[in-house]
Amino acid sequence: MSAKPVTSGGEIRLDARGYARRNVIAIVLTFAFFAALSFITSWFDNTPKFSAVPDDKDRQVMEALLLYAHHDSEFNFTGVRTNGATIVLDSRTPGGNRTLRPDMMWRPDDIGPGHSVPEDIQRDIVRRNGKQPASFTGWRVDSRIIVATIPRSTGRSPPGLFQQAYPNGLAWVQAWLPGYARDGTRAVVRAWVGPRPGGAQLTAYLEKDGEVWSVKWHYLDCFQRRS
Repeated sequence: MSAKPVTSGGEIRLDARGYARRNVIAIVLTFAFFAALSFITSWFDNTPKFSAVPDDKDRQVMEALLLYAHHDSEFNFTGVRTNGATIVLDSRTPGGNRTLRPDMMWRPDDIGPGHSVPEDIQRDIVRRNGKQPASFTGWRVDSRIIVATIPRSTGRSPPGLFQQAYPNGLAWVQAWLPGYARDGTRAVVRAWVGPRPGGAQLTAYLEKDGEVWSVKWHYLDCFQRRS
């Protein structure tokens, strides 16, 4: 049996092979930890893989919301004249549903003071929005609405970039699919809106009277730009 190498002070000195073995073990354990964490996260994440296919009811709701925003000066982020102005809807939803879940849609900071979202609508909006984005391409909407791919529609893009592409655009909207009440006469839409340096999120509650959808309340949560 060979003796362990020691220093002059009597301390054990590991050779190169000992360090290598320890490094390999550390790497294997780290990999196993993150693999297990990923598995556990995916196990508890009940987000559906695919979003629902947008239908004509979705088109009616979105059109009502966008025309409402078109006439509300709060949404004129670029300061263009409203005569001849357009509002641009991103042709794809953001994907995912984390910001649509009940814990993100009940506080006054999330949906505005005095507002509430019924539980059946909350369940439906989460169910309809999956990890894969839905597409609004091909929708026939009012001429004041443009359905297109928005440059850097992240909520934090500078106004100039959007205005270069859409000189008459007053705002863009990147919306998730609406969630509906069981009776189909109430809906909630959540969306990123801009261009605004800090980003902003819109929550809107709509009701249907006969064949007409109208916005009953909305809340625009404008974020502050990080320094």
